[in-house]
Amino acid sequence: MHIVYVCSPDWENYLFASLRSIFASATVFEQVTIYCVGSRPRSWQFGDDRIIVEETPDIGDGFWLLNKIHLCRAESNDVVYLDADTIVLKPLNVLLKDTTGEVAGRLASAALKACWDEERWKTYLRQFGAEAFFPYLNTGVLVFRNGAHRRLAEPWLDITKAVRATDPYSYSKKHAGQHAFAFACGALRLSYSLLSPMHHAYGWQREPYGDAVVFHTGGRSFFKYARRINRETGVLNADSPIPNPSLR
Repeated sequence: MHIVYVCSPDWENYLFASLRSIFASATVFEQVTIYCVGSRPRSWQFGDDRIIVEETPDIGDGFWLLNKIHLCRAESNDVVYLDADTIVLKPLNVLLKDTTGEVAGRLASAALKACWDEERWKTYLRQFGAEAFFPYLNTGVLVFRNGAHRRLAEPWLDITKAVRATDPYSYSKKHAGQHAFAFACGALRLSYSLLSPMHHAYGWQREPYGDAVVFHTGGRSFFKYARRINRETGVLNADSPIPNPSLR
C-alpha cells in the first residue's frame, strides 16, 4: 500500500499527528509520500526511509485545494490518500480489503442530507462531461486501484477550473475541487465503491470514532479531537519515527 498526503508546511502539526497514528494503527504499507506544497521545512525529518517528501509547486492560483491533484503523481497502483486532518485508528489495509472499485470514498456530507437533489447532481455530471454516473464523494480519504489516480490528473485539473468559472453550486466555491473530482471520475467511467462511517467517520457531524478506521476531524476541530483521542488511546504517544506534534 502507498499512502499519500498533500500538505503545506503550516499544517505540520496535523501531518505529524496523522503520520504517528498510521504507525500506532499497525497499518502495513510500502511507502508514504508527502507532497509538500512549498519548501520542505527542516523539521520534516523522519526516521523511516519509507517516508518520502517531495517538494511541489503551488498550482492553485489562489485556490489552494487545487494542489490536491498532486496526489495523482503517485507511481503505485494501489494508493490511499489522506488529508492531514485525519487520525488513523485501525489498519488502513481494511479500506482495500472492503472495497472493489477503481475509486473508493465516502459520500460527502451534502449528499447525505435529505434535501440532496440527485437529479440536479446528474445534470451537473453531464454538464461537465461525465458519461457515467459517479457519486459526490468527500475527497479527504480516498482509495485508488489499478493506477486510476494517474488517469485523473488532467481532467480533474481542467474540470476544477471550469467549475470555479461557472460555479454550478452557487453556495460554495470551496468545494469546487471535490465536485470536479466526481465529474472527472464520471468522465473516465471509473468504477467505484462507497466507504461507510465505519471506514471514514466525520468529526464535523459528531460521528463516533471508536470503531472507525479513519476519523476525519475537520481542520477547526483537529486539536480538540486529537487531544481527546490521545487521552483515551495514547495513539499519538506511541513509539514512532515521527516527531511529536504540538497539540496546542
